[in-house]
Amino acid sequence: MPNLMPEQLNTSPKVAIIILNWNGLKDTIECLESVKKIDYPNFEIIVVDNGSTDGSPEKIKEMFPDITLIRNKENLGYASGNNVGIRYALKNNVEYILVLNNDTVVDKNIINSFINVVMYEKNIGCLGCKIFYYNKPNILSHTGGLIKTHPLLLGFHRGENEEDKGQYDKIVQVDYLTGAAIFFSRFTIERIGLFNEQFFLYWEDTDFCLRIKEAGLKNLYVFSAKVWHKCGTSTCGWRNPCLYYYVVRNRLLFTKLHGFINSKLDIKIFKWTFYEIKKLLKSKFKLRFTAIIFVFWGLFDFWCNRFGKAHNWIDIKIDKFLEYKLWNWFDIHIRKYLSLVKRFFLKYIRK
Repeated sequence: MPNLMPEQLNTSPKVAIIILNWNGLKDTIECLESVKKIDYPNFEIIVVDNGSTDGSPEKIKEMFPDITLIRNKENLGYASGNNVGIRYALKNNVEYILVLNNDTVVDKNIINSFINVVMYEKNIGCLGCKIFYYNKPNILSHTGGLIKTHPLLLGFHRGENEEDKGQYDKIVQVDYLTGAAIFFSRFTIERIGLFNEQFFLYWEDTDFCLRIKEAGLKNLYVFSAKVWHKCGTSTCGWRNPCLYYYVVRNRLLFTKLHGFINSKLDIKIFKWTFYEIKKLLKSKFKLRFTAIIFVFWGLFDFWCNRFGKAHNWIDIKIDKFLEYKLWNWFDIHIRKYLSLVKRFFLKYIRK
């Protein structure tokens, strides 16, 4: 943080930047290096380590001795891990909080962009950024999100995969903002509470934003606040079949909490679940049949009210050999089954 004059401290609201680390030393260091360049006079950096085993907490503290490092004993996930940092920040009398994924790089004017908006806009719940792909610096990833509820519950990132030509250079109200970079005030937390820890990973940011809307507050996209995101580095992205467990289970939890379904046997549940399976079957994802197991497991745990952190074996990275054998076994047997169904249909049904 820059050296402060007393008058700067008095006029600039204090901001806490919370970065969650889990075995992500390289990404977290690059994120911190960009954060240290932020052109704002009154902010503190809080790194919450989620039970890393790669030695990253020690290295981070060695390289950035002036930051606050909080160490959790285990991986608490996105929601609980960030809540630890938020509670600490609120106890230290910050007015605003910026939650960042550790696989992001930020523009130096990001906080000023947010502060300029909160000074003249009323009823703000949270603010989000213009987010670009890290490896495609001028291609958009997210400019705020919209929720579609019919016929399927889906979230859409505005501007995704579009070249930035200024087409989204307007502050607008949106349904949700991605948790990769989200800015909110002490007032917001006092009004709606922390991230819902039932989610653990995925959909907690969308839930947070919808609770803001339900409280009569606004989610605003701020185009001048810019972030570059590596998208899924800390979770291995969609290459990790285990993530489909959280995606399916948490989407259903989200629909339950916000009244999109009437019961646990609502037909929409089956539509949404089989939508994921259909996407997987059409994809070129090598472990798609392994992922389908986790889709069904997520559905089962939703029915059994099992939320928060999943079974320990779901969080363990599957050995590559086991992954290949699982995929190969399912690939052979499911393809045989589908082939038999197709032959039966052609031989008997079409007649």
